[in-house]
Amino acid sequence: MGGDETLKHHLENSSKNARYLSPTIQNEVINVCNKLIVQKIVAKITSVKLFSVLADETSDIAGMEQFSLCVRYYDNDIKKIREDFLQFVGVTDLTGKGLANVLMDTLANLHIDGNFMIGQGYDGAAAMSGRLHGAQQYVAEKFDLAIYVHCASHSLNLALSDACELPAVRNCMGILNSTYNFFNTPKRQSLLANSIEKLTPKASASRLKRLCATRWIERHESVNVFIQLQKATVDALEIMSSWHDTTTSSTAVQLLGAIRSLEFQVSLRVISKIFAITLPVSRILQTENFDLSAALKFTEDSSSLLVNMRKDAESEFTTVFNEVKDICEDFDIDILIPRRAGKQIQRCNVMANTPEEYYRIAVFIPFLDSVICQIGDRLLKHKSVLRGFMCLLPNDSGFTKEQEKNAIILMQKYERLINSSVIDESIGELKLWWRHIITSGNVPQNAHQAFLMCDVKIFPTVHKLLQIFVTLPVTTAVSERSFSTLRRLKTYLRNTTCEDRLNGLALLNIHRQIEILADEVLDELAKSPRRLELRL
Repeated sequence: MGGDETLKHHLENSSKNARYLSPTIQNEVINVCNKLIVQKIVAKITSVKLFSVLADETSDIAGMEQFSLCVRYYDNDIKKIREDFLQFVGVTDLTGKGLANVLMDTLANLHIDGNFMIGQGYDGAAAMSGRLHGAQQYVAEKFDLAIYVHCASHSLNLALSDACELPAVRNCMGILNSTYNFFNTPKRQSLLANSIEKLTPKASASRLKRLCATRWIERHESVNVFIQLQKATVDALEIMSSWHDTTTSSTAVQLLGAIRSLEFQVSLRVISKIFAITLPVSRILQTENFDLSAALKFTEDSSSLLVNMRKDAESEFTTVFNEVKDICEDFDIDILIPRRAGKQIQRCNVMANTPEEYYRIAVFIPFLDSVICQIGDRLLKHKSVLRGFMCLLPNDSGFTKEQEKNAIILMQKYERLINSSVIDESIGELKLWWRHIITSGNVPQNAHQAFLMCDVKIFPTVHKLLQIFVTLPVTTAVSERSFSTLRRLKTYLRNTTCEDRLNGLALLNIHRQIEILADEVLDELAKSPRRLELRL
């Protein structure tokens, strides 16, 4: 109430041309908030010095390309890794060199020293990741310590996307997508809701879920929802197949035929079983306080589970096929081996004695092998980045000659940052670090744990190298999240929002935990001459 009275007094006693309520002063206040938030983030980065950049680009509602720049660093105040959004930058040159120049110019404008950049995190687009003319190469030419790391979450999505090119799996996903699109009208959705209430009242979902076009791992939820609502979906399709509307009835009959095929039912259950293992990895990879060694460990664990499933493929698939048999009984689906043709080359044409054996060989094993292979090719390539840093994580096998060799290479590369010109002293410190951890019996599980355990006064070189390790980028999820903010702020009705206002509103929305005091805003505004004195 006091604030309202103050505003009332200001409006009643101020000159009409000096009330400071115009769009111009609003933009000034927003710009000041933008400046203050960036200054506070930059101050934290400057205090720890080391940081990585995370970047991605997208088009906004007005068709402008927006480059989202974020930073990853270790926050000493909260003892955690932070990934903070900095700015949206409008770009017109989408070549690798153009994007690299935008990135480096923005860092310079924000007074962030690029010489302490030790990592770059982008997706796999050629303009960003290209080895010859990608942005990462141009940035690395100027800042030689900035290692490029392909976004692990994006790598997992690509791995699953490529694995789903198996014809039976691809067709299954296409049928799910077509079914969702078919029901995506009010009249059909109402009919489906009635069928759900009648046949599956305990289902957690009330409608089918769209298959995400970009995040393949999110399709696991779509598959699970379809499995829950499959009986209701078939019931609704049967009703619609008798409608007088030719388009609706014919499409309903086609979808019924596809859903009531044995291949679709087997593929659906196989996808659900395998995606259930990769789903937790995707969720973990999108967390903020997560380092590259932990990401690799979770990826290797999921890959090991898939390999064990492959070794025990017969018994694993028997469980899946028994579930399929129950569905087939409900839908009157014949469990038969598809007709085999001697010269058929366009589809799977394997020899089998039973339907279970046929679909295990034709669908389950090829899809499982494809997922294992793709994860190995795409995600486990991060081992090359970690090879030198793994010597910092003690284990029961002891400090080997190979680890010592990797440590020397690592220390030579970061000699300027660790402030140690004598390699022998640093190696001796590393060996003492190993002995200290092994004898204590408290072996760290990842780089973050090791960094928290390392005493900077006793092990300064190891501590600095571990800080570099935890600061290396893992994913660009924070950039993807900033795009959600962009779409909320720059809408169809606000498509002419200028870049300064957009950045100010974005920072105020994303960094709500950063406190901006009224006095700080007034101090900044008072630096320029005004009719009304903001500071007495």
